[in-house]
Amino acid sequence: MLESTRSLINPKTTHLLIRHQEIALKGKNRPEFERRLKNNLAKCLGNQGQVHNASGRFVVELVAAPDNLPLLVDRLSGVGGVAAVTPCLLTTPEIEGITTQALEWAQNDMNALPEARTFAVRARRVNKRFPMSSNEIDIQIGSQLKSMREGWTVNLKDPDIKISIEIRQRHALIYSWEKAGVRGLPMDPTQRVVCLLSGGIDSPVAAYEVMRRGCTPVFVHFHSKPFTSEASIAKVKRLANVLREISPQPLELWLVPLLPIQKAVRDSCNERYRTIHYRRFMMMIAQEIANRRGAKALVTGEALGQVASQTLSNMQAIDDVMTLPVLRPLVTSDKLQIVTKAQALGTFAISIEPHDDTCVLFAPERPTTQAKISTLREEAEALPQYDLIFAAVDAAEKILL
Repeated sequence: MLESTRSLINPKTTHLLIRHQEIALKGKNRPEFERRLKNNLAKCLGNQGQVHNASGRFVVELVAAPDNLPLLVDRLSGVGGVAAVTPCLLTTPEIEGITTQALEWAQNDMNALPEARTFAVRARRVNKRFPMSSNEIDIQIGSQLKSMREGWTVNLKDPDIKISIEIRQRHALIYSWEKAGVRGLPMDPTQRVVCLLSGGIDSPVAAYEVMRRGCTPVFVHFHSKPFTSEASIAKVKRLANVLREISPQPLELWLVPLLPIQKAVRDSCNERYRTIHYRRFMMMIAQEIANRRGAKALVTGEALGQVASQTLSNMQAIDDVMTLPVLRPLVTSDKLQIVTKAQALGTFAISIEPHDDTCVLFAPERPTTQAKISTLREEAEALPQYDLIFAAVDAAEKILL
């Protein structure tokens, strides 16, 4: 199929067919997941359409053909739980009307793709009482379609334009293509997690991975102003807003000052252990925010062995201060896999912009890769840990996206 058909929006589009996948396996809990997905779709649509149940799927009835329909399709395809979004035309289940509408739909596709030379018609007869078989429908519409362009040939395996027709009890659907969705599960505002969000490549991808599993993130970013700049914080806000675009509800971003803690660690702790101490404080602060916001877990973008603080020993040492679960969706991913996901998500170009990294401030030249928990605990006792943690949380700036 020609590449351009993947973004082809036919001007005859009246509805959007929304398919889900994993929700169908949820047994007795399926109605609850479907209800949540329907609500999330409705929030994303706003006043641009209405969502209706349709035999294990959803059909969006567009209020009018909005000018931003391609953007709307992209947005709905990013809703957790959506397997595919299909722009389509609904018509009456009568062969005369189906044929007329299918030919007009095909003509619009042909106008948009003047280079197309092959086509296929694929009918699916869900309503078995319909007087014609699927093959007869293919032949009737295909024979008329063939005469609409000189040199037009049938290609059933890989056509430039494919006209699909689905005949159901009360209506027929006509469509040409579908946009793949993120799949997974619909986001649930009660399943809240705190996501540590840096300005790098990994953490936005980690946040996205838990969002598509139904979790609602509370973003937490640590800065070291004035050693880190406002431009660095602005970059994190942009990353958070990209993730906000796939959320059906507003999200929180907490900007937490870490500089007082870094200075305290610098003055009191073993230089090689500084980074691990920073990370432990970050996790304790994030856990305090999680407790205040009713979050059930923390999420980080750590990948095993990627940097010195992400060895198994150091991860264990960092988790030593935790009581909440720590989720690491990228823990076994390599950098290329993470970059590929970031590019698809739309965060990669932002993440690679130069920025000030909080963790490198006062960073040791040779950080330990095998931190001893007993040493960390002993050094931490010399610090007013709880005073530092509560002061950082109280000084945090909370932004509603």
